[in-house]
Amino acid sequence: MGVKVLQSCAAAVLLLLAPSVSSYEVPGPSLLREWPVLTAHQAATTYLEATENSRWVKTQPDGGFGKLLGCGARGLDVTPSVRNGQLEMHRDDTHIKQPLEAALREVVEWTSAHPGELVLVYLNQCQGVDCLSMTKELVNNMGLASIDQSNDCAVLENLTVDLAIRMGKQEGGGSLLVIWEPCVVENPPPSDMQCNRLIGEHSQILSNPSNQNAEKVQVSTSRRLLGRQMPDGEEQAVDLELEYSCFDDETKHQAFETLYGYMNQTLRVPSGESALREWRGRPSNRMWLVHAHWAVNAESMQAGGVVESS
Repeated sequence: MGVKVLQSCAAAVLLLLAPSVSSYEVPGPSLLREWPVLTAHQAATTYLEATENSRWVKTQPDGGFGKLLGCGARGLDVTPSVRNGQLEMHRDDTHIKQPLEAALREVVEWTSAHPGELVLVYLNQCQGVDCLSMTKELVNNMGLASIDQSNDCAVLENLTVDLAIRMGKQEGGGSLLVIWEPCVVENPPPSDMQCNRLIGEHSQILSNPSNQNAEKVQVSTSRRLLGRQMPDGEEQAVDLELEYSCFDDETKHQAFETLYGYMNQTLRVPSGESALREWRGRPSNRMWLVHAHWAVNAESMQAGGVVESS
C-alpha cells in the first residue's frame, strides 16, 4: 500500500489500524477489522503550541483535526482529559487546552464535506475526574455512532466497511465512527526499537536532552561525535559510540530494519501450522493497531536531542 504524504504534513507520526489478514479488498463486504486505516498518532498534539519542550511530545503538525484528515489520515488517535471541569485533551502528562467538542466538530465538518469518506476516531487513555462519563455524554449529545465494550465489542466481529459507513453517515455524505479503547489491540513497539541507539555505557552521557544548545551530529568512520554548542561559541564534542542512528547514512538501515521488522511481524500471516493456529486465535472482535514509529525512551531522547529531533 503506497502512501503519499504532502510536504506540509511531513511532521506527522502515523499508526495503522490494520487488518490481521494478508489481502486488502474494496469497501463493501470487507470486514472493518480487516480494513487498513492510516491513523494520526496522538492527534491532539496538532493543537499543542510550539515551544522548546513541546517537540518532545508534539507528533503532529499544526492545523487541527481537519488538517490531519486533509493530509490523508482517516483515523485519529484521540486522548481526552478533564482539567478544572473542562473536557479537553492530553498527551501523557502534557495537557492540551483544546475543547474535545470543538475538535470533534472539526471532524464532523470535514466528513460532511467529503462524501464517501469514512473516518474512525479512536478514543483512549481518558484522564481526570469523570473523564469517561463526560466523553461518553459528549459523543451521545453529538449523535455520533460509536463502538464500545458493550458485549465485549461484539459488533466488530461481523461489521463490514459498508455497514460502518452507513452507521456513521453525516449530513453531506461522509461518515464518522467512534471506537473506544477496549475495542483496539494496541501492539506497542518494543522499547529497544529505537531511532538512535547508543552503545552500553554511553547511554546516559547526555544528561539534558532538552538543552537548547544541542546542535549537530558529526559522522566519522567508527565514532559519532555528538556536538554541543557552548555559551562562548566554542563547540564541545562528546565522544559517543552509536550502535546505529536513523540520521547516519552508514547505519540507518539498522534502525529501519527494526521498525519494518516489528511492523511485518505484527501484520503478517505466519507460516507453520502451530503459528497459524495461534494467529487465528487472535481476537476477532477487536481492531488491530501497528505503530509506524520507533519507541521513545531516555536513551533515544538523549541521542535525538543533539540533532534537535524528538
